[in-house]
Amino acid sequence: MNIIEWLKVILLGIVEGITEWLPISSTGHMILVDEFIKLNVTADFKNVFEVVIQLGAILAVVVIYFWDLWPFHGKSKAKSKSYFANPSDNKVFAGIQNFVDNYCYLDKIIMWFKIVVSCLPAAVIGLAFNDWIEAHLMNYVIVALMLIIYGVLFIIIENYNKTRTLSATKIKEITWKNALYIGVFQLLSIVPGTSRSGATIIGGILLGCSRELASEYTFFLAVPVMFGASLLKLVKHGFAFTGVEVAIMIVGMLVAFVLALILHFILKWETTWSMLFSLTIGFFVTATLENALIRRYFVRNSNHYRPVLQYFRKYWKLIFTNFLYILGLYIHNFVFWTTDMRMEIAKSFVCNQPYDMASCLAMFTNISATIIFIARVEMNFHEKYKLYSEAVIGGKGADIDNAKKRMFRQLSSELMTLARLQFIISVVVYLICVILLPGEGFSGMTLKIYPSLAVGYFILFLMYAEIIFLYYFDDLTGAIWTAIVFCLVTWIGSLIATHLPVIWYGAGVIAGAFAGWSVAYARLRWVEKNMDRHVFCRGNLIPQGKGKRPSGMVYERKAEQEQKEEA
Repeated sequence: MNIIEWLKVILLGIVEGITEWLPISSTGHMILVDEFIKLNVTADFKNVFEVVIQLGAILAVVVIYFWDLWPFHGKSKAKSKSYFANPSDNKVFAGIQNFVDNYCYLDKIIMWFKIVVSCLPAAVIGLAFNDWIEAHLMNYVIVALMLIIYGVLFIIIENYNKTRTLSATKIKEITWKNALYIGVFQLLSIVPGTSRSGATIIGGILLGCSRELASEYTFFLAVPVMFGASLLKLVKHGFAFTGVEVAIMIVGMLVAFVLALILHFILKWETTWSMLFSLTIGFFVTATLENALIRRYFVRNSNHYRPVLQYFRKYWKLIFTNFLYILGLYIHNFVFWTTDMRMEIAKSFVCNQPYDMASCLAMFTNISATIIFIARVEMNFHEKYKLYSEAVIGGKGADIDNAKKRMFRQLSSELMTLARLQFIISVVVYLICVILLPGEGFSGMTLKIYPSLAVGYFILFLMYAEIIFLYYFDDLTGAIWTAIVFCLVTWIGSLIATHLPVIWYGAGVIAGAFAGWSVAYARLRWVEKNMDRHVFCRGNLIPQGKGKRPSGMVYERKAEQEQKEEA
């Protein structure tokens, strides 16, 4: 086993050590990381390793919370008064009572019994479906979906819990019924990508526990669960491991164990830093998934990256168009981060909470335009585009003109359909937000900023559709000019909007999106009027070769020769 493989093991240990302390699936992230680095071991051993490595982080939990978990003490600490009101006459029960009185913390004993109750649903149902889950659900698609779902659930439940009266703030206040219910919530974690700690924390909060209590109980519950899961994996594998495989498990566990202790005792992360780190983990997951998908699509050439670089020079307009579009999408946020409403969360990490939240709502409101465009607009237009391309290659002049007219009529029709459908959706979503969001803790300033941004993003997605159509016609010049105008006007407009009333804070986005839409629309009309010249003289439909252009006389002589041969 070479050094690269050992580095992979260490990286997996780091991922486990970090994610075990966060309400995100450590197993899910292990699966995603494996899509990225591919540990060179057998599939059976990999399944064992992904579970056993978690023992490292769990041992860290045992070390950190040892005195909270250890239920025994010395006789010198015995209480003068018995825990039991009526001592038993039976010698066996009397001996048990005497042992509890002199050597045990009764509240901790009861806590462990509650933990056992919480483990019962997973022990009964989880074992029954374990093999089926491993066969059908152990893939990165399910993992990614669960990570997104539980991320959203955490936000919703956190807002929901703000106005509730807590029923339990200490472990001894958790009822036996709630202990069982928490165990039922833990069942959700049998689906890969579902955080065991996240599921139990959500369950505890919904049952009336404080966030701190739910988190603490989750860590305690993890001890028997992970020890049991690891033992089950080892038994199923038959303890038949090579020396290298044993070393891999030990190294992975040690790295997870040490890192978990470092994060807790040395770094002592606050909630803010933990949330920011979770955000970073989310970006890492996204990058991992994208990399995995690209590698699966380009199986043969997945390790040949250098040839790709040559396309950066050839399609620089395409690269800059996309860069400027994304920059324009967020540049208004950058502007408002410099205003008096700016909040510094952690050193250089800043935000403008009301404006950023309004931007997020506006983007979600109008994101349906992208779905409509992909599902309907682009598919219908593509058929007409295909017919036009076929006419250009093998049809007559009249066929080309008719196909061109039908294609642009379809383009206009689909743009209007997109605008009508998205307008209806935007109005409905806006009304729902106005009615429901105030009760979920959204500020009045956020709801004042939201309408103008919703309008801006509505126009922005129409502009985005036009850019895609420009790509169809290989008009990269029109696309880059659209992106430049959009980004520049949005920036200037947002600077001006900072001095306007709150309701007009989104005016920069409206101005930028409308300006970009106007440029793209004008460019599409130019392409329509000059389609023939654009396709035959500027486009890439006919490959352009190198060398001198032959004289027209060559073609005339060839035509005359063919006519003579026919005669």
